[in-house]
Amino acid sequence: MPMVIIRPYDAERDEDAVFALWQTTLGRQWPLAAAAFQKIITGSPQYQADDHFVARRGEQIAGFVAAQVNRDDPGTGGIPVLCVDPEFQRQGVGTALHEAALAHLRARGAARLQLGVGYSYFWPGVPDNLPAAKPFFQARGWDFDEPCYDLAQRMQDYRSPKDSISEIALELAAPEDVPALLDFEWREFPNWLGAFQSIADIGDFGDLLIARDRRSPTIIGSLILYSHHSHPSRVDGIWKELLGDPLGEIGCVGVAADAHNRGIGSALVARGSEILKQRGVEAVHIGWVYRVNFYGRLGYAKWRMFHMSWRNL
Repeated sequence: MPMVIIRPYDAERDEDAVFALWQTTLGRQWPLAAAAFQKIITGSPQYQADDHFVARRGEQIAGFVAAQVNRDDPGTGGIPVLCVDPEFQRQGVGTALHEAALAHLRARGAARLQLGVGYSYFWPGVPDNLPAAKPFFQARGWDFDEPCYDLAQRMQDYRSPKDSISEIALELAAPEDVPALLDFEWREFPNWLGAFQSIADIGDFGDLLIARDRRSPTIIGSLILYSHHSHPSRVDGIWKELLGDPLGEIGCVGVAADAHNRGIGSALVARGSEILKQRGVEAVHIGWVYRVNFYGRLGYAKWRMFHMSWRNL
């Protein structure tokens, strides 16, 4: 049997074979269109040509791994996806890919790693509906923490609560709001700053919902929306084959620390849901959620569970 050769992913040469590998290994549980898959793994401005690796046995692609440094915080990185053709499983291919990924991340200066995240974002962690994945990573030194969830809701019958917060103004951002919004994210949620910056950079101001106290122009809350009206370069709404098309997204919901317990977060999500319904989405997906009950009050329910894992290099 030919030996396993690990080499960097070549988009021009490998994209069809790697997508076929996705279809074989993950496509039943996580169906994706080929164009969406390619956009996810190479479409980000952060993508560099040596960020992914393939395993070859002879002329056949036997496995694939993505290993990505967070270029906004180079000390951190992640493995968004690792998959091995069933024909070559339990033959050391997954281990070789995993070791190549860790070596790449270590060489790039990453000291803290997470499974499931990166600019090639599929999931926040290891999907619970892939039962072999968690033991594979545990055997290679990954520890697992509490699970998190992706939530979803069909929008045909969505109705927002009738109660409102009269002293809070909720509005979609205008270009002139961007400096104050980015300053808010930098102060309150620095991990989300890059996401808001990228939305502003492509001009999707109508997908940035902000909350202000009517007595002050200061921004005290925000979130990001996505729908089929959003800029085509964005990699969101990828699970439409499972949840419906067009699919909406709500993400990065945050309220200033000194404005908690006033219902502002719920008001933001309710208004965001109304906007997406008006834009004609079939369903709304909210990813990477721990506070299930918070969203449950607005009708969002658990859709998928993920096992969360971090490790130090």
